[in-house]
Amino acid sequence: MDINQLINDVKMYAKEAIEYEKNNDYANAKKFYTKASSSLNILRKADENKYNIETYKKKMEDYMKKAKEMEEKDQENKKIKVDAGGGKEDDENAKLMEQLSGTLITEKPNVKWDDVAGLEKAKEALREAVVIPIQFPQLFKGKRKPWKGILLYGPPGTGKSFLAKAAATETGGKFFSVSAANIVSKWMGESEKLVKGIFDIARKNKPAIIFLDEIDSVMSARSENENDATRRLKTQFLIEMQGVGKDDEGILVLGATNIPWALDPAVRRRFQKKIYINLPEEKARRLMFKLNLGQTDNDITEQEFDTLAQLTDGYSGSDIATLTQDAIYEPLRKVQRAKFFKYINNNENLICCSPSDEGALEMKMSDLSDNNRYFCYVNIGNGRSKLVEIVEEEENGNKVRKWPLPPVSKKNKNNMDLFEQPIHHDFEIKVHPSMLKCPKVTFEDYIHSIQKIKATVNKEDLKQNEQFTKDFGQEG
Repeated sequence: MDINQLINDVKMYAKEAIEYEKNNDYANAKKFYTKASSSLNILRKADENKYNIETYKKKMEDYMKKAKEMEEKDQENKKIKVDAGGGKEDDENAKLMEQLSGTLITEKPNVKWDDVAGLEKAKEALREAVVIPIQFPQLFKGKRKPWKGILLYGPPGTGKSFLAKAAATETGGKFFSVSAANIVSKWMGESEKLVKGIFDIARKNKPAIIFLDEIDSVMSARSENENDATRRLKTQFLIEMQGVGKDDEGILVLGATNIPWALDPAVRRRFQKKIYINLPEEKARRLMFKLNLGQTDNDITEQEFDTLAQLTDGYSGSDIATLTQDAIYEPLRKVQRAKFFKYINNNENLICCSPSDEGALEMKMSDLSDNNRYFCYVNIGNGRSKLVEIVEEEENGNKVRKWPLPPVSKKNKNNMDLFEQPIHHDFEIKVHPSMLKCPKVTFEDYIHSIQKIKATVNKEDLKQNEQFTKDFGQEG
């Protein structure tokens, strides 16, 4: 059985599955994730390397989990088609509903309020608009009704989309993430039908949140020179948001934009609450560093987190995530540059080290890139040792290991003899990629990354957002 061919098959199936998942074709995504898992199972039985077996097993479990997830999403999409179509739609409407259910992203976000650092006023407003009406419907009687439209605006990367997902998680309702690609069509009249279809599906799947990211891309201010199709699309959206003659209870429209001043005034009016999502304050930035670092091994102290929060004034949440990602890569870069490694955890793992460290072995990361290489220790003087490869050669049809030749004389700068001598021919080690461990992330890694990763928010944009807040919005 060709192991390399099996590995190539797994890569091909996984690539196909990811492409199908991106295109929301969950049935085919499930099919190819299952194929990748099956191939890994065969590979696990065929390969005798214990490190590889563990890797294959873990990856196989991951693909099985993904296949199950794809099956659930496929069933969810089919349910939406049935609910929306009711089985009595004409051919044209049935086709439209099928198109919508295939392009809309119907998610169950796993984002809690605690995952959102800061933004307490924004979270309070969303609880008031989304969570309380569903949990305590008896409180909303007479003229007290839930909000139907909330606009989240502010600089890019401040967590507007994240807040929307947290709100959807708390309600447990359907979350429809809509982009311009879902509602803009080149065919006459189809864009309006798509907009109407989105709201119809949401009404049949309450409670639901319709989230329109970058809403300014399709709902900018109307003008005399505007394309007629674009004008009709905006008109249909305004009609659906108004909800005249339709039951819109349990439907919340959430919009997000970086340039709220570009929205059409009628669209702006439909969003009853407009919440400014500003750059994070120092306390929030401190929490963001911890959330983004997660379970990654590090030795950063509480005082150092305080310093990082102070040094990143003007950074958005996205900037801090990018900064943390770069800092997490710093230990990997150290491993790539390292020329000395030592064993830890009872010789189970290797970590880069200084040449002066006890047990330092002279080798490179590339020495760990092959699964079938054997080495032995060789003394090189001054209490130091290095790895010398044990070569495997074919003799009479059998593989025979050739140990390094003992003693090999060399000359030092004083023309004195030095010797390289293998230490104990009966002791050998095998190096494997899975044995390598990264050093912990340090405060110095962050400082190094701060020199490269700068804040991306423009001060002029901040001024315009602040002016919009004074005129129309509220602080989040």
